[in-house]
Amino acid sequence: MFGFSMVLAAATCDLQIGITETGILASAPFAGVFFAFPFGYYADTGGRRRALLLSTIVGFTFAALSSFSTNWQMMLAFKILGCSFSTASFALTMAYLGECVGSKQRSRYLIIMVSMDLACEVVSNGIAYFVLPLTFHWPIPWLFITYTPWRLYTLILALPLGIGALLLLCLYESPKFLANKGDTKEALNLLRRIYVINGGIEEKFPVKQIKQPEEINSKTDTIWSSLKKSKLCHYFNLHCCGGLYSCFI
Repeated sequence: MFGFSMVLAAATCDLQIGITETGILASAPFAGVFFAFPFGYYADTGGRRRALLLSTIVGFTFAALSSFSTNWQMMLAFKILGCSFSTASFALTMAYLGECVGSKQRSRYLIIMVSMDLACEVVSNGIAYFVLPLTFHWPIPWLFITYTPWRLYTLILALPLGIGALLLLCLYESPKFLANKGDTKEALNLLRRIYVINGGIEEKFPVKQIKQPEEINSKTDTIWSSLKKSKLCHYFNLHCCGGLYSCFI
């Protein structure tokens, strides 16, 4: 979402967009937010790490593809689809981090996360300052485009999602989620691995047993069937309609 306004300003000539098209494209990232609501439920039933991987991988894919758009309609479609996944990453990361960090350090790390999110606006503007003034033009005939600085800038803005997805492959699922799901044995094993990675000695791991706080019934029903049974569909429709209504008044 950050830096997209500068992409539009730089892509005006290439994509032949006017004021109307610019306004529609500028609203695309916020339109994608409406479709990010189900990720909270998916994270509670399918897993924090799995939801984050889906969000970052698909978000990166569509964000990168938008840099090769041949017209504004293609960019609009890619941007809405990409933001539908990528906008969920921040809330999912906060939940994932909060469950993987001890209570004494949790507030500190969450504040760092929020600060980094706010700093992204400054960083994206700084990158634009150096990238957009470049003057290269690389024709790509088989894509029917000319690769220009605004396309490179769009790709650079997508890179954090791709890097985040690669780093997630090295991480574990949230032990709290596994415990809530009923897999306390695997949760205990993950806590032991984290303890060793943080410099502890495996034989001195203090936790012997995890008390199961609550159980998420995600084994008997599929995610889609349980989603239809829940109140989330009504919640999503209500907020989506309300949000769309506010765009027209």
